[in-house]
This record gives sequence, C-alpha cells and structure tokens, in this order.
Amino acid sequence: MLLEFAANGVELTCLWPLLWQTSRDVWPEQDNFPSIVAAAPPFSPTLSSEMFQMVSALQGGTVLQSDSNRPDVIQLAVDQGESALLYVINKNHLRRKVTVNWSGRCTNQITGRQISTKLQAPFDTPVESGEGQFSYFAEPNSFTVIRIEK
Repeated sequence: MLLEFAANGVELTCLWPLLWQTSRDVWPEQDNFPSIVAAAPPFSPTLSSEMFQMVSALQGGTVLQSDSNRPDVIQLAVDQGESALLYVINKNHLRRKVTVNWSGRCTNQITGRQISTKLQAPFDTPVESGEGQFSYFAEPNSFTVIRIEK
C-alpha cells in the first residue's frame, strides 16, 4: 500500500498506533494487532518498523519508470538526486530472480536490503550489475530496497 501511495502522489497518511493489544472480546479474530515495537520489554523494533524506515527515503523523490523480468513482483523506482531507490515486493511463496532494466545513470555501487517473513530479520542482499540492468534474488514474501548510486 505504501508503494501505491508513493506512486500516486499521496503526501500525508496516518500510521496505526505503535502498539495495540486487544482481547478476543473486542477483536475475535486475533489477540495482537500489528505493531512497530514489540509488546514486551525491551520493546525492540519489529520488522514493520524496519520497513517503515526503509520506505521513509521516498520523501522528496521523483517516481521513475522501471520494469523487470518478473510481472509477479511489485516495484517502484524513485530518483533521489545522487542515487535512485528501487522498492520491490515479492508476494510469491517462491524465491524469484529479479532482473531490472535500468536506463538511468549508474555507478557500480548498487546495494540491496531485504526483509523476508521467512527469515524474520532484515539482511543485505547481493546485487549483480551488468550493461543496462541488474539482478538479485527476492526471497519469498519479501520487501527489498535497492540503492543505485549515480
């Protein structure tokens, strides 16, 4: 949803409370509502918090046209001046090799950071670059940010 907001010029939205615990009397389907900090001490940031930090770099950027070999992944490219960011969501239950065609200026400094629901921790993602394109592996049910230095 955040990528849709960014692609369509939404400049302000609201974040659900940091933590919301409820009971089955109030919310029969579940006990804990998603949060950005853990409910128990030491109240450490959750994967949602890491994702929001990754998305925060969208501010002030210009949306770019981008395409890849994977029609089953969602992506959004944003120009940030000295660098560009590519946000990719893989909702598939399989690991996917994503190859992105890139016509913009690019040095060989391309880095990736990924959050996977399977691994439950953010990690650096190796990115291979070639002439006019780069590729990486998107883990199942993952969110990735690729930074392309110009």
